[in-house]
Amino acid sequence: MLPTGYGKSLIYEILPTAVNVCHGEDEKTLVLIVAPLNVIIEQELRKLGPVCKELTTGNVKEVKMEISKLQFNIAHPEAVVRNKELNEFLSSLPPDIQTFIVIDEAHCVLEWGSEFRPAYHELSALRILLPNAPVLAMSATLTVDSQQQLADSLHLRKPQSVLERPAHASTFLSIKQRPASADTMEAIEPLLVELIVQKQDFPLTVVYFNGSQNWVGLAYEFSQRFLGEKMYAGDHQDLQHARVVQFHASVDKGEDEEVRKIIWTNLSRDPAESPLKMVFATSALGMGADLQNVVRVVNVGTPKTVEAYVQQTGRAGRGGDTSAAIMYYNNQDLGVPAVTDTMRAMCRNTTECRQSFLNKCFGFPSPSEPCSSGTIVHCCDICFSQFGVKYQLPFNSRAKECIRSCLVDYVQKDTTHTLRKTITCSVIQQIAAMSKSFNSSDDLCREFNLERSVAESVYKMLAAVITPHH
Repeated sequence: MLPTGYGKSLIYEILPTAVNVCHGEDEKTLVLIVAPLNVIIEQELRKLGPVCKELTTGNVKEVKMEISKLQFNIAHPEAVVRNKELNEFLSSLPPDIQTFIVIDEAHCVLEWGSEFRPAYHELSALRILLPNAPVLAMSATLTVDSQQQLADSLHLRKPQSVLERPAHASTFLSIKQRPASADTMEAIEPLLVELIVQKQDFPLTVVYFNGSQNWVGLAYEFSQRFLGEKMYAGDHQDLQHARVVQFHASVDKGEDEEVRKIIWTNLSRDPAESPLKMVFATSALGMGADLQNVVRVVNVGTPKTVEAYVQQTGRAGRGGDTSAAIMYYNNQDLGVPAVTDTMRAMCRNTTECRQSFLNKCFGFPSPSEPCSSGTIVHCCDICFSQFGVKYQLPFNSRAKECIRSCLVDYVQKDTTHTLRKTITCSVIQQIAAMSKSFNSSDDLCREFNLERSVAESVYKMLAAVITPHH
């Protein structure tokens, strides 16, 4: 068990080379990799090149014909379990071929094997087909109990464990309770305002919604209405130039390969050049996603388990730079039956270092020195409360509604109809949300390209509404 972003895949990627170094270059090696997601398979196919081929339920004959050229096969568990043709192929491999079995993201055996993807519970059958093959099970999130359960499920004999603390020392953890009455979209509105202000300097951020996939779509639609033309960089209003995108299972497993390619390309580009700044995502954007440029992860609602929390927060700081992971929750989130007691305890914890709490869940003791001693980088909002993120209630909803109504009336009363081109619906939303940040009519001119007289009228309007609410 090694942390997210540790480079675990390198361990199995160098196996053929290691065998050749130890036993001679004539030694033939075949590594069978079982992976849960298309993104992992696609990444490995790109990295390993022609010596790696994906195994599917329909291409076993093709793989057999190319076996002399291959060092790696990679497949979903469903492709290797109860596949009669593959079983015959594996059991008939020449004895001089050194074989290895790799279970990548091995925690899926326990988390998905019961109902979601039952093929995971049958992977022990590979031990029968390849009885002499060493087994490597890799994950960033296996608690002490899970490690033993995994060994039992895969029928591992006297397994050796290599373990490292799962919490990223360079990621600042912050957990804040939001009011029960707060709308989910209110948690992302401040991010959208920040995006408008910072533009290209906005830190690449992944926002996870841990409920229904519908929340991702709702957040995306809200952003479209709120940002308007600012949803895109430059004059091109298409996915290639989008500042905000959504990613969920339908994107990951859908047929539109071009959409996936654009999102992954922009996520991987230099942040100074990429237009993409924020991704609304489900857990589909997680395991194996080698995203080096993510600076911040925001959880709106609680993941079900600390394992899922580690996977999601592990998208940040993979490049080694300091990063932040912020979670907003309320009691309704904690009341979901699927949320574990450990996850609830982590949210309600107000005294113990969050990184220490996480590491203890995976069997690692707390550090001998307190975090505040100065020997440890800023770790969390408990140990370093001055750096914590406060939940900011959006500007009074009634005041915002009043501003929107005044602006709509102002635009409708314009008999020349020219204001409708500059003060659009999205601009009205933005002015209402950002109203307290404008210090003069000059700010409105700069941000929305308003004429001086129009900006002065709007600013007076804002001042009239805001002052009584201070």
